[in-house]
Amino acid sequence: MNNLTWREWRAVSVDLSNDVTTITTVPCLVKGLYVTTALSAHDCPIKNGSETLLTAPASSAVGYSLKDEDGMRFTTNVIVDPDNAATGVITLLYRVLNQPW
Repeated sequence: MNNLTWREWRAVSVDLSNDVTTITTVPCLVKGLYVTTALSAHDCPIKNGSETLLTAPASSAVGYSLKDEDGMRFTTNVIVDPDNAATGVITLLYRVLNQPW
């Protein structure tokens, strides 16, 4: 992989009805999230290990977004951990740090 692609941001769609979803198990930067299907009446925490660093509020409408222009550092992993009864879909934008490509 060349130097122009390894630093690109990755987008992943997460269906919250699947409950806990591990996005990556290595350190990364999270640039933000975008709601693509409205959320149910449950918050959607995005965690670094057991610590919540971002939260999409309950009942967020399509188009709601959270952004950090430089990327928020997640030092261990990125886990989307909604309530067991949550519904909705978010797109998460992230970049893995120190990937050995």
